[in-house]
Amino acid sequence: MTKDISILFSGGSDSTLAALYAGSVLDSDFKRQLMASAYLGREFSRETIQAVLSKRSLPYKKSDNIFAEAAELLVQGKVIGWYRSRMEFGPRALGNRSILASPTRPEIKDVVNRKVKHREEFRPFAASVMKEEVSEYFEDAQESPFMLKVFYFRDKYKNTFPAVNHCDNSC
Repeated sequence: MTKDISILFSGGSDSTLAALYAGSVLDSDFKRQLMASAYLGREFSRETIQAVLSKRSLPYKKSDNIFAEAAELLVQGKVIGWYRSRMEFGPRALGNRSILASPTRPEIKDVVNRKVKHREEFRPFAASVMKEEVSEYFEDAQESPFMLKVFYFRDKYKNTFPAVNHCDNSC
């Protein structure tokens, strides 16, 4: 490493970025690769999760059909905290640590912003859509595995999903 470059590490995700940057600048053999997965965070065992829930006296139950039960709760207008496997790295929850809510209910945006995230009411949400279905709902859509792109609803869906439709009809 050259003496005119200093790299400071704080121990957080910024340290990882600093190390990657330093490697790309200083190492001629550094391999640049596309990020294949965002699931780089910590993972917790079932036992650890149950211990935390029990310690805090939070009710829980084991589901025999979690997908059907979650779908029914969403239809009822409930908000679900969804966790499975490793946490995602980046600005979007990609399904492993997500807040799930029905995009068809106009009040959901306010409920989640106010009661769950405790943030400003104007803050938008992103919709998760199966990649096979993206073109059905959005104009000029393409795959966006890390949910970092903005797409515009097709005219016929502009009023269908008020909780994730922003004022300019984007999502």
